[in-house]
Amino acid sequence: MSQFTPEEVERMRKIVMEADQQKPVETIDLNNPKPKPYRFQKFPKMVYALDEAGKHLLVKSEEELEDAIAGGWSEEAPVFEVVDEPYLSPALQREADAKQAEIDAIKKARAERMAAARAAKAAKAS
Repeated sequence: MSQFTPEEVERMRKIVMEADQQKPVETIDLNNPKPKPYRFQKFPKMVYALDEAGKHLLVKSEEELEDAIAGGWSEEAPVFEVVDEPYLSPALQREADAKQAEIDAIKKARAERMAAARAAKAAKAS
């Protein structure tokens, strides 16, 4: 038997429905907070050296920007050609190739021994 009358139950349901319509419950993840919306800011701004890869300068105002541009800096990052040079010198590359050949020979011999052992085991089992 219920301790509430049907009128009380209906009144409570109305209260809950009104509370749900006002504002839904918002779940907040403390480990992953809601990010702030992006707002563009002109400064601080990075300017780049045109003659040296990776060299940059941070300017904090319009005056500093004008001074930097007058001093040979650019607002656009320069594109430098990447030269695909060999990682090792020719002598070191020959040595590395020789070592790799030794490793490959050892792996091949090990694989042949394993195959022979399996074949001998299969012949012995039959």
